[in-house]
Amino acid sequence: MANITINRSHNMSEQALKEKLDMLSAKMQDRFDLSCSWKNEQCMTFKRSGVDGEITLQADQINLQVKLGMMMGAFKGVIEKEINQFMDKEIR
Repeated sequence: MANITINRSHNMSEQALKEKLDMLSAKMQDRFDLSCSWKNEQCMTFKRSGVDGEITLQADQINLQVKLGMMMGAFKGVIEKEINQFMDKEIR
């Protein structure tokens, strides 16, 4: 099993941040067949076979935790790179 942990600072409003994460959620659903939903106001969860994770929002930080099963663990580098590219581009 492989894990990805990403913590990023941001200075976005909660509404703007949620809009970006909803955009990410739509991309993840289409591209990776992930089921995404808001667990509560500060936590989005996502899941599919071999992938389980959550994104937690704080006033000035976003925390992403992803657990990859054995088969998906082989793609850890690619998945982590794409998440970081999205964060670099969209989360400020």
